[in-house]
Amino acid sequence: MIKFIIATALTLSPLASAQAYDIKGIGGLSCAAWTQHYRHYPQATRDQTVDWAEGYMAALSRSLDVLQAAVNTVAVSNSITFGNTHNLQPDHIDKHIRQYCTIYPLANIFEAIEVLYNSLPQTAE
Repeated sequence: MIKFIIATALTLSPLASAQAYDIKGIGGLSCAAWTQHYRHYPQATRDQTVDWAEGYMAALSRSLDVLQAAVNTVAVSNSITFGNTHNLQPDHIDKHIRQYCTIYPLANIFEAIEVLYNSLPQTAE
């Protein structure tokens, strides 16, 4: 039930339309542009991307925590940790983005990160 409530709230929230936001930094690059940067400056691109990804996923987690708290006060009192990033290593982030961009060169880096974030395990607290 909680997943349905949160999914419904997310559909109606600003988070549902990331395209409405002006994504800043490396996350706003297309995969094609990012891949070109990566070819010329692999270590710098990797480091900047991993830093940006970790910050973006932390913001996603915090936003979902706030949303869940609002839902819990109205409906239920379950607690779920979304996108458990505790064991996520920089090499895994880098590999995921490179693979994603190979398949979807017209996508943006933030989309690759969202796919990764959504694939992370959820844990009940």
